[in-house]
Parts: sequence; C-alpha cells; structure tokens
Amino acid sequence: MSNTQTYSLKIDNSITSCTLQLQKYSTATLTPKGGKPVTSITGKGGDTIEFTIANGQYVNAFVDATFASNAFSNTSSQCNICFVLAASSSFIWQVTGKMAQGDNPSMFSPPTSGTGTEHDTSIIEVIVPTEANPPVHPSVAQVLSPSQVYIVDYDAKNQNLLVRGNSPLGKEVSGNQLIDFTALEEAIIDACKAASIAPAMGSYNLHDISLLSEAEEYIWADEYYSFGNTGAPSMETKTWFPLTPTQLPGLNNSNKKGQWCRWNIQPDLIGQDLADLTKELKTAMASTVDKSTLDIYYVHCASGHDRTGMVSATYIANLGMKEATLDEAFVMGTTLQKQNPSMDSNDIIADCYDWKTNMQSKYKSRCFMADDSYNTTFLKAIGILQPQNAPYSLGQNALKNANGVDKPYVIEAYPFPVLM
Repeated sequence: MSNTQTYSLKIDNSITSCTLQLQKYSTATLTPKGGKPVTSITGKGGDTIEFTIANGQYVNAFVDATFASNAFSNTSSQCNICFVLAASSSFIWQVTGKMAQGDNPSMFSPPTSGTGTEHDTSIIEVIVPTEANPPVHPSVAQVLSPSQVYIVDYDAKNQNLLVRGNSPLGKEVSGNQLIDFTALEEAIIDACKAASIAPAMGSYNLHDISLLSEAEEYIWADEYYSFGNTGAPSMETKTWFPLTPTQLPGLNNSNKKGQWCRWNIQPDLIGQDLADLTKELKTAMASTVDKSTLDIYYVHCASGHDRTGMVSATYIANLGMKEATLDEAFVMGTTLQKQNPSMDSNDIIADCYDWKTNMQSKYKSRCFMADDSYNTTFLKAIGILQPQNAPYSLGQNALKNANGVDKPYVIEAYPFPVLM
C-alpha cells in the first residue's frame, strides 16, 4: 500500500499569495522538490510548486489564498483538503472544507469528473473564488451537526444511552477547536425528544468514542484536550482519557462529567475490531453501575456517515431482534432524523419510505455508506457475533435502491419496542 504521493500546487496568475499547510497535529511529512521536510509551502501567482506527501493514507491540510477582487469585500479564502495516499482509492486528493464551516471550496478548480470534491489529478489548482467567503471563521476540522445526532439505543432501567453523531467539535475560537459541550447536550436532548424518550439529564457521564484513525489526529486531538487531558495527545486506542470521567467545562455543573477514547474502526473486511467494539458497547449499555447517573455513549467518526453507520448497524443487529430481521436492523442503524432535501448527497438520502407502509417518511432519512467495503465489514462482524446467521447478505430492501428503484427504506417507528 502506497504512502507517498507527489503533488503540484498550481497558483493562478490572479492570486497574490498562496500557502498550503499541514494540520497542526499531522504526523505526515511535506517535502518540496529538492528541499527538506517542512510544515507549509508558500508561493505567488503563476507559480507551480511540486512537493511530496508521505507517512499516512489520508493526510489533512488547508490552503490559504489572497487575491484582488471586485466582486467580494473579502480578499482572502481558506479551505481544508485531504491528500489521499491509500492505494485502494480512486482519487488522489479531496476538498473536505464546507461553506457552512467557514471554508470556501470555490477557490479550487473543479474536478473533471466525480462528486465535485474528489480529484483524480495530482494538480491542486488554486483560483480566485467564485463565491463570497462565509461570514464565519474557517474551521480546521469537522463541526458538530445537530441533525446528525441520533439515538441508537436507550436502557431506561439502567440509565444508559447510546447516541450516534459526527465529530462534536465546536467552531474554531482563538486557535482552538474544542467540544462545545452545551451544544452537544442540546443536540442529544433534541434527539431524545424525537425518540419520545426523556432520560434525566441533570447529571451524566459522557463517554466520547471516536472512530478515527491516527491520520485524523487534527480532529481527535482537540477532543482529547476537551476533556482536560494535557501533554501530547496519546496515540493509544481503546483507552479512556482521563481514566475516570472528569467535570465537563462550560456546563457549570459538577455532576456532568466525561472522558474520551479512540477506536480505529475501518472497513477492514475482517470485522473483528467492529465485532469487539460492538460487544464492548453491548456490555456498557447493560451496566448497572451507579444508576443514579445517566451514562451517555457518544459514538462518531468525522462526518457521522460511514464508520458511525457501520457501528450503529452492527450494534442493533447484535442485540437480538424480537420482531425485526437483520436487514431491518441494518436499516435502523443507518437511519437519521429527517434531513433537508437540499443536503442530499451520495451518502445522505433525505426522502425515504417506511418499511411497512411503503409511504414516504415524514420524520426519517437514511445515511448510506460510501462503498460496499463498509457493508462487507458489517457482514463479517455479524458472522463473528452471530455465526448461526453466517453466511449472510443484505437484501435489496436494506440497500439504497430498494425494490430496484431509488427508493430507500427507513424504519419509521423508533427501534426500542422491537429490541430485546
């Protein structure tokens, strides 16, 4: 598997200056042609700078550009990108910045094909933006999206709550991008209301489980520091930091505590890591320790799509179903609250149909995984957890094109009544 790729930063003549910089926690190296490793490179209009990225599969960076403009009052833009060094990828780099987070993707020439974010050329061409800069500070990582926060399971007797979502970081403030625990709490409360449950939120322990790789240190390192940890962020996985929950900043309540850990869950086509985390979550959700306090397990990857859906679906399928099939469990695990149709993408489908009535759902949407490797890993994990159901394959109704048409199903009724 390759972990080295040569790129060219091509700067349009109309750009005054342009800087490409690795994210602050990056473990990768950036080396200009004929030079030594650096953390950033800078050029001016008309320059083409060749450089090599090494040590990683998905290496995150951002690009700053200044320019003269008659169209906008702002004359500078920033956008996050990702260098893709994984040999299995069909593209070479990707625009990961979003307008809603303060990035300006229009500062790059669009790809010749694909989704509009994925580029199959090694040339990174920076041009004068065609859109005005968003009126928010640029973000260096994913920001909490409340619509992605969704209840996966709730044990009312033992006061345990399992929640899926995306990266919970708040917007960047004075160089830091820590978790906004107030915003996260509000999103969880709203998700509970949508699920018609009302756990006591006066005191709780928040257990933040990041499904992120080492290369995504630029996200999870800020989570690490959000929970009061100090020093260099630890690369250890499956380990809680701090060991016991500590008071969460910003909530002014000593009974609201939290801790963080990282499980590097990838579509490995083996399923063992996914099966292991599923068993850990099942044990945690059945725990009866200190039930005067709610335990919230917040599981997420970066965008809350693929790895998060893979874990959620495997967890629900492994609970043991009273009335639901494994296909229905997979649908439950990839369901979200109703999304805005304008946000439709390759992954999120806003308008879906109820599994039982075949009518369009008013309250639910689906978040599908990027490719079949995630589905295959789910099936492998199910084979480990439930060997009696192996081999098993997903039926058509669990997939994006249910019944052979673009009509994905959701489970309209909340899952709790049908789970053992």
